[in-house]
Amino acid sequence: MARTDDVDPADHTDHIRYVPVGFIFKDRKELAEARVHPSLENGIYRGPIQQAGVPEPAKSIVMSNRPEYPNEDSWETFTYIGMGGRGSDDDEEKSTHGGPQTADQSFDHPMNKALQVAQKLGTSVRVTRGAGASEFAPP
Repeated sequence: MARTDDVDPADHTDHIRYVPVGFIFKDRKELAEARVHPSLENGIYRGPIQQAGVPEPAKSIVMSNRPEYPNEDSWETFTYIGMGGRGSDDDEEKSTHGGPQTADQSFDHPMNKALQVAQKLGTSVRVTRGAGASEFAPP
């Protein structure tokens, strides 16, 4: 996919000229390479540089179709469950990803906090729907 602008889409949430709304990416790797949502694993992306103590708004999210994340989607509005609350496969320590859901997500998690900051600032957050995440997502 050729880039047609000089703005890094990972650093803003506006329309990306070379990615039309509704474009279907083959997988998360292709999505990350296009810089629409640069993280291969995290469902929330808040930018490449974080300054200590500076609240950074979320830039983008990927809605999952995983049963432990019952996201709700009605196209114009949606409920996004967030990140965290998962224990690792090897121990009971809570991690961003790993084992089964062991606790509720919290705004103490830096990525969830970034969503809260975006809401408070009124900044846009780019939404990508994972395959099968809702009736509006690709199959």
